[in-house]
Amino acid sequence: MKISGDTQLSNIKYGVFGAGHLGHAVCAALHSGAQVPIADIYIGVRPEKAEPQNGVFGSLPELSKAADVVFLTVRPGVFRELSRELAKTDYSGKTIVSCMAGVSSAELTAALPGAEIILAMPTTSIEDGSGIIAYTHCPEELARVFGTFGIAVETTEAELPKYTAFSGCGLGFAARMISAYISAGTALGLNEADCRDIAQALFTSAAKGDPKATVTAVATPGGVTERGITAMETEPGNIDELAARAVSAAYDKVRGKA
Repeated sequence: MKISGDTQLSNIKYGVFGAGHLGHAVCAALHSGAQVPIADIYIGVRPEKAEPQNGVFGSLPELSKAADVVFLTVRPGVFRELSRELAKTDYSGKTIVSCMAGVSSAELTAALPGAEIILAMPTTSIEDGSGIIAYTHCPEELARVFGTFGIAVETTEAELPKYTAFSGCGLGFAARMISAYISAGTALGLNEADCRDIAQALFTSAAKGDPKATVTAVATPGGVTERGITAMETEPGNIDELAARAVSAAYDKVRGKA
């Protein structure tokens, strides 16, 4: 059934097609954040791993028979390989939430006839309610579910690729920056475990306020911190260029230009 204003969240059955990192994160977010009972969350996996009696189905058509709302978390290439076969099924009354970067609503509509299509781009950190999800217009009840995942932003299909590049990929970019900072500490001969703890504390504290104000506050003119920040900002491969390059490359990729 499609979600309507009269539908209670507790009556909705959810499916997650794809058992990778993102699929697991969606399952965790639905259960711990949206308080969906485990019994109301079904999984779609490879046919040889299916256990229908346990809510684990071997195909999207089978999964959609049991679930009202299905999250697609497989790789775009996998979906496209299956699309011709998927199009043989009528998905009327089902809501499909595609978490596949670069797959358009038109492509989804052709492959999943009759379904209500919603595009979304979550981070895996939704699993503990601290994630980010950008999504296209959807029923209010589903928007409430997204709101339990962390930061939830409604946008348009045209703008979603920008959120994909900035926030969807951003967790990986932030983690890579932290990893580089840890490596800088170990290069000085510091203990790696200590570097990890220190880096986590530093990045967590820095993220709490206005980053530009923090830089101004801690970079005393002529001081050691100012010297380091100057190196980050002015020397070849400066941090602003690196961040812009990463986001731009991801944006080009999701639009099929790379």
